[in-house]
Amino acid sequence: MDKRNAKGWLYLLPAIAFLGVFMVYPLVDVFVYSFEEGYNSASQTFSGVGLFNYRYVLRDPYFLQALKNTFILVIITVPVSTGLALLISLGSAPLKSCGVCSRRYISCPTSPTRWRWVWYS
Repeated sequence: MDKRNAKGWLYLLPAIAFLGVFMVYPLVDVFVYSFEEGYNSASQTFSGVGLFNYRYVLRDPYFLQALKNTFILVIITVPVSTGLALLISLGSAPLKSCGVCSRRYISCPTSPTRWRWVWYS
């Protein structure tokens, strides 16, 4: 590894450490705890290891209903929001932009008109 690469990794080290401590470690810790049966958080002890928690959750009617509701919500909202965004972009395509803003950004004088069209139409 040359000096430039080492310097780049040195700049990334705080971000990698932050992500490791606050994202990766809790994720692994929760995954390990999910296999422990009879876990007592006060004494940090457990009575066994196994798949009981997963069997329990997958047979719970409330969890299955929540899973079904989430699936339905995703199946409906993703296509609807994507289609709505496509329609809005197609509807705003013929609007002209002013000389200050370029075409790739929201047009200056028509921006309030677009928001009014989105929210009040």
